[in-house]
Amino acid sequence: MKIVADQNIVGLKELIEPIAQLTMVEGRQLTNAQLKNADALLVRSVTEVNRELLANTPVSFVGSATAGQDHIDHGYLKAAGIAFSAAPGSNANSVVEYVISALANIRGCLEGLCKSGSVGIVGFGQVGSLLAKKLRAMGISVIAYDPLLAPQMSEMLGSLEEVLNCSVVSLHTPLTRQGHYPSFHQFDRHVLEKLRADAVLINAGRGATLDNQALLELLQGGSEIKVVLDVWEAEPDINAALAQRCALVTPHIAGYSYDGKLAATSMVCRQLCKHFKIDAGSAVEAEKQDELEIQLPDDMAATIRAVINSVYDIRVDDRAMRKLLSVGDRQKRAREFDQLRKHYPQRREISCYKWHAGSKVTTSQMALLKALGCIT
Repeated sequence: MKIVADQNIVGLKELIEPIAQLTMVEGRQLTNAQLKNADALLVRSVTEVNRELLANTPVSFVGSATAGQDHIDHGYLKAAGIAFSAAPGSNANSVVEYVISALANIRGCLEGLCKSGSVGIVGFGQVGSLLAKKLRAMGISVIAYDPLLAPQMSEMLGSLEEVLNCSVVSLHTPLTRQGHYPSFHQFDRHVLEKLRADAVLINAGRGATLDNQALLELLQGGSEIKVVLDVWEAEPDINAALAQRCALVTPHIAGYSYDGKLAATSMVCRQLCKHFKIDAGSAVEAEKQDELEIQLPDDMAATIRAVINSVYDIRVDDRAMRKLLSVGDRQKRAREFDQLRKHYPQRREISCYKWHAGSKVTTSQMALLKALGCIT
């Protein structure tokens, strides 16, 4: 069996090479000619999987080691009889920790949330619901909006108007263009203008759910909302003018924890093996990291900040992205954007460390550590 795969799929060689011939390629530059002898294709989000890529090839299985699927032409795959599998939820915790780091590193944001603020979550799927669960466990108020879910499914579900009135609004919807509630440009100028004047807006979901040009015009017009963007329309050709006006910017890496990537690889490989009726083997597991000793402040916001920044500090990625923005040539800037993702340093999740917080840990601090994932 011959498999062609994106060279950035973590842990793939360990799982695939014992059972198949593996060819690793540049995902964004993958061509139809490279698939002429392939039985299966494994990709990430940078590869557009459609008729142009797959026509007249023997590929019978496509796997995407990602949660999102808007780069996949499901209609064509179904018509061509090609099986498909993705990895929903594999990077959910990684994205949640990204959001928490963003909240911790915007001045005054976390303090406000811990006192009386609220987080509005748009999209209550794998990521949105996990984010809500963690924030609630920390004592932070949450309201979520998802028109595809019945209100009685969760006490946290409310209206879009309620979400827009929150001090923080975080977007976690898949990208859809059809149906009764398409998410494409769901946050257009009309919706953006309904945000609170002091709001923090975070998009770590899909770039095109947020109208980037409308947001830029709003910020250019004097809006004081603070914006955190990890995903962008027209990636890798991002809107540099918009990025310059954001509080924090990153190159589509919210879900890029090493642990999330390994989970996605394992999920897709299990489905591939099931499709071809071969032994699945064992999942690739990462070792626990060394013990982290942390001094816990009495203040709740400071405690959250101390924990998250010791594992993942979003400001490091923001600084790397700001250097990219200084590149004047658009094509070169786009290439640099991809390079930041391709050579992203290994990032582990909170639960992968052995935490030591000393002997004088209060009951409330213990509950907070558990909510963050330090204690399982």
